[in-house]
Amino acid sequence: MSDGIRARLQGDLATAMKARDRHRVAVLRSTLAAIANGEAVEAVAPASKVNKGLYSAEAERRVLTEADVREIVERERAELLHAAGELQDHGEPGRAGELTARAAILDGYLAG
Repeated sequence: MSDGIRARLQGDLATAMKARDRHRVAVLRSTLAAIANGEAVEAVAPASKVNKGLYSAEAERRVLTEADVREIVERERAELLHAAGELQDHGEPGRAGELTARAAILDGYLAG
């Protein structure tokens, strides 16, 4: 998955940080966080029965397919557009435009 959506997001995050593009950094970080959350597995053992010792804080992660990652990015984009619509309806066109621009950033990853 070296050329997948996630790898492109991570590479572009570094570039955006160097360029101090705060809007792009914000959308890339939140999207990468959503992907990381998608990898999380539900804890099944009660806290009292958790192993203690070296690497005890490590938990297995789900392996996401490229389709899973694409679905998460699509969901993030949809949430941004929904929030933009809500802001527009409440008389906040400037903030709505910012969220629409952030969703447009994700369009580039979904088109490729």
